[in-house]
Amino acid sequence: MVGGTGRGKTHLAVGIMYQYMEDMSYVIQTKGNYRALRVIFADLPELVDQAKLGMNNEDIRKNVDSVIANIKTADLVIIDDLGAERQTDFALATLDTIVRARENKNLIVTTNLKSAELVSAYGDRTISRLSHHGVGNSFSFKDLEDHRGLSV
Repeated sequence: MVGGTGRGKTHLAVGIMYQYMEDMSYVIQTKGNYRALRVIFADLPELVDQAKLGMNNEDIRKNVDSVIANIKTADLVIIDDLGAERQTDFALATLDTIVRARENKNLIVTTNLKSAELVSAYGDRTISRLSHHGVGNSFSFKDLEDHRGLSV
């Protein structure tokens, strides 16, 4: 989901998440067994910040490692605010780990960046992985006004 600030991307992503959970009756069946549906909502800038803090704090590191492990195996993941994090090699590596793990799995991404900006910020490889399954499943919010009234 691509568009400017305040266009409703996160709101719609969360709505899709709730509809998905309801449609699945909050459970998933695998090989005749049922288990609770696992859904993760991750604010990317916050996740990257916490991962950085975890380099010097073992408790935070364990928590972040657990979140990333859950992101890898969840039934649905929402990555919110791609591009709002500070662009560092560490942030790029964190995103690349997530994107590689989510290939061919349910993933919703929200961003304010346009296609060319995404490629410039994250490189062809990561964006290729992200966009491969986004073809025909992308939403542009370019023609919507900022519902918060902040746009000029």
